[in-house]
Amino acid sequence: MNQQSILVVDDNQAEVEILKEAVNEVCPELTILAVYNGEDCLSVLRHIGQWVDTAKPDLILLDLNMPGSNGRAVLSKIKSDPQLCHIPVIILSTSAAEEDVFDTHRLYANSYIAKPLGYEELKTLVRQLLHYWLKVARIPATC
Repeated sequence: MNQQSILVVDDNQAEVEILKEAVNEVCPELTILAVYNGEDCLSVLRHIGQWVDTAKPDLILLDLNMPGSNGRAVLSKIKSDPQLCHIPVIILSTSAAEEDVFDTHRLYANSYIAKPLGYEELKTLVRQLLHYWLKVARIPATC
């Protein structure tokens, strides 16, 4: 079996580092790739430029509010692409607004989670997410 990996897409570098730390504590064997905008996310997924040799991730953690291509636009492009739509996309956002939850589910997000406030809460969330999406859930190879 190939090394499992996740792609974190969030423009807040400090939050990305904290999330990476939590993932490394919970699942140190997991490969984590972080990008800080929607354009780089799509380049990673489509193997463009510096990401030509990067494997597709097993899971995407996507922030909504980013400059340029925001999370909704990126989610829409992922879920409408037959080569990418099978990858689970979890929205991980500071917003808990019903409109955001509704909009992203309408765009076929696999889940929507408001970012926890504390580090221990984040580790618990990461443990649960990784267990479910990488060990329990069966994901098709393509759409």
